[in-house]
Amino acid sequence: MDGRKRGHLEVYFDRPVDADRAHSWLIWICPALAEVSECYPAGSKHHNAISWPLYQRIGSQVAACTPMVSLPGQGLLHGNVRDRSQLPRLIQQAIVFSSQVETFDLPARSPGLPAPSPRLASDRGEVVKQVIADFNASHSWEDVTKLWGGVHNGRFRNGERGERTASVVIDPDGQYACDYGDIGDGQPRKLDKYEVWLRANRIDKRADLRERCRAYRQKYS
Repeated sequence: MDGRKRGHLEVYFDRPVDADRAHSWLIWICPALAEVSECYPAGSKHHNAISWPLYQRIGSQVAACTPMVSLPGQGLLHGNVRDRSQLPRLIQQAIVFSSQVETFDLPARSPGLPAPSPRLASDRGEVVKQVIADFNASHSWEDVTKLWGGVHNGRFRNGERGERTASVVIDPDGQYACDYGDIGDGQPRKLDKYEVWLRANRIDKRADLRERCRAYRQKYS
């Protein structure tokens, strides 16, 4: 944590784990983590580099952060980033067994099966995120790209451009697709299934989300 009371949350495992499975496991334990938009190296950040977060740069100034480890029954243990002998021992106490992730049953993602809603979202922002997550978990890329010719070798054509060669590539983890075509200024390269479905069917996003959020509240109220 830096002097402005901001920080990064890191989770260490005893051996390598699938990042997206670990992310789902963490959200299952603490649903509030679903609100964190930047999670490395999972989801849209799957191929992004990870920097060492124990120093914070603000302009030309670099300040050391305070590492803290949360342990059951012990609360927060504080460390010193400059103590190269003490810091590894502190982190060692926070290591999680990878088996907890490996044996975790991910929510069903097969077409036609709705994703489980771990809690009733309270404010509008939470409802929107849950509705979109439910859609993405219960639809396949084949479902949402039918009107654009479907998926071939992990790629599909962007029907909005009328292209002949598929320029949209589905990420290895299947969560997003990256549009390598001429997308124009201000348009996102990363697309989820819901966004592709909206575009392929020429559906107004605001109107559709409004109806889905209404149905969500009715179902879980």
